[in-house]
Amino acid sequence: MKHIVCAYDFSPAAENALKHATHLAARFCSTLSIINIYNVPVPVTEFGYIDISDEVIKKNAVKELERIKSEIIAQHLSIVDVNVVVENGLVSYKLNKLAKQKSADLIVMGIDNERNFVKEHVLGSASIEEARESKIPVMIIPINAICKKIKSIAFACDYKNALNEASALIQVKYYATVFEAKLNVVHVLEPGHQISIKEAKSDKFIEDTLGQSEHKTYFVYESNVSEGVIDFVKAHEIDLVIVEPQHHGFFERLFSKSTTKELAFHLHVPLLTLHS
Repeated sequence: MKHIVCAYDFSPAAENALKHATHLAARFCSTLSIINIYNVPVPVTEFGYIDISDEVIKKNAVKELERIKSEIIAQHLSIVDVNVVVENGLVSYKLNKLAKQKSADLIVMGIDNERNFVKEHVLGSASIEEARESKIPVMIIPINAICKKIKSIAFACDYKNALNEASALIQVKYYATVFEAKLNVVHVLEPGHQISIKEAKSDKFIEDTLGQSEHKTYFVYESNVSEGVIDFVKAHEIDLVIVEPQHHGFFERLFSKSTTKELAFHLHVPLLTLHS
């Protein structure tokens, strides 16, 4: 993990995401890029519109990020380098473009998942959009997630589509190895579901791919996918949840319009999304 990118917008959620990103960069002796992508606001007063200079916004952001950069460098000598980028534009587009340019191995983003009806049901999150679209792994950090060593990982999947290539599992295996964490493969199934021959073959595929890697397989019977995952996380003291969105019907259930926010706003541990 040579280069980690952290999206930063000066919010409390971003502060926590940066804390996690810094912890990872220090642990793996990585380069850390702190990226601020902003939009120029158009405030309205009783006297009409007030023009706020793009230059002023960028200058202030750069100044503050340089201060944060100095603190990180002073406190974490193992980090190879820290650089800051401030640009105007759409978060998802700009972030993906910059992360690709920097050959980033991981994007870290925060999400404000404190219980609030407006936040959860109206506003949504740029982090969720990024998790859907980015080909680079994205780690979503809940605002209340504690920054600590990752000791136990849950790879959540189901049988909607049989796994047909090993790339996602190899990535999961990689993260379990670099974090020196226990790996738990979690299948979320409807209550009363009977394993078919096709699903049994999928299980064998997973076992063959993971090989000698230490892991356990669990079956969670729950109609509501997000509730099944959250209950498993709580019961097994999971520190990181991994999902692979491209080839699983699970991700469509997990990150559908109705359940994406439900999981993201209720999980209290980091969520890592992988793409084959």
